[in-house]
Amino acid sequence: MRQRGSTPRRAFTLIELLVVIAIIAILIALLVPAVQRVREAAARTQCTNNLKQIALAFHHFHDVIKRLPQGGWNPPGASAADLNDRRQWGWCYHLLPYIEQETLYNSTNIATLRTTPIALYYCPSRRRPQDYNGHNVIDYGGNAGSKTDGANGVVVRGFEPVLHLLDIEDGTSNTLMVAERQVNLAKFGTNIDDNESPFFSGWNGDWDHYRRTWQINGVWQTPQPDYRSTQTDPSERFGSSHRNGIVAAFADGSVRMISFSVDPVPFMRACVRNDRQPVDFSSF
Repeated sequence: MRQRGSTPRRAFTLIELLVVIAIIAILIALLVPAVQRVREAAARTQCTNNLKQIALAFHHFHDVIKRLPQGGWNPPGASAADLNDRRQWGWCYHLLPYIEQETLYNSTNIATLRTTPIALYYCPSRRRPQDYNGHNVIDYGGNAGSKTDGANGVVVRGFEPVLHLLDIEDGTSNTLMVAERQVNLAKFGTNIDDNESPFFSGWNGDWDHYRRTWQINGVWQTPQPDYRSTQTDPSERFGSSHRNGIVAAFADGSVRMISFSVDPVPFMRACVRNDRQPVDFSSF
């Protein structure tokens, strides 16, 4: 029973309730993209740091060995590197002592080597550091230039280090060394370029840990976003899950973003280490 003199309480009308719900929906719609942008910015910063550490590891390797790490090798007729000959394993294995992973580098347990994820090798915009389909993977590819064997790139097919920094004739600040590689988001761990540990894949044409540029109808190919497909064909291209481009480390150790809309010719110049042509970075 309402007391005498008290003010009666008024309930929300249906229209007022709908207005409140609409305002909340608008606020959420404005907030979610902002949260996503902050999250992506943080992931891109982490990816940049990953590539900076990888670039430093390349240089530390060079300081010790006096050459850059080999790209990897598979014997004629073999589909991967010889598990008993570590010289044939990929550059991402040979860098392990220089990224504080010496214990794994020295391990004699192939299963451990195959399945242990290296957090530094995973882009947080794309996936978590873990094994996929029973093996570790890498989200970064060494620059093979414009050749399928890396002959004019920075990461070269082979079973021993051969490339000196002085062999980068176009200048280390002008030449890409390692960058994000395009992958099929629907086939983690099973796409042909993602279906084996990059330590052991050698250089078998599956593109597990290297990328390049090449011409299609006279046009040099540039980085493109990750994609989803039921097909499992390997990609030879650089790419990423970032919004606007890829993060790339150059041979001088610097790291920069390269836009998906980069001009094809300057990008090719940055991939090829010895064409003795200037690189126009204005479209990067």
